[in-house]
Amino acid sequence: MIPAELKTARLYRDPPENDITPREILELRKRLGLSQEQFSERIGASVDTLKSWETGRRHPSGTARKTLRDLAAMICEKSPSTCT
Repeated sequence: MIPAELKTARLYRDPPENDITPREILELRKRLGLSQEQFSERIGASVDTLKSWETGRRHPSGTARKTLRDLAAMICEKSPSTCT
């Protein structure tokens, strides 16, 4: 059995260096003018997963991280003034 403090530590671990941050995910969704439900459907994630990414409890990995990074890059390319 895993002690509670280890479970908590794993949930709130630091994101990998190349990860998209919770703030970036939230800002990306807002730039698109989408609700959590709409955005999660479009990227193929559950609403609960998106919420955990936006709050930093979990971090997207693999395909989800690439999808979010590609989407952010596309938006910045089309509208640089909206990107920081």
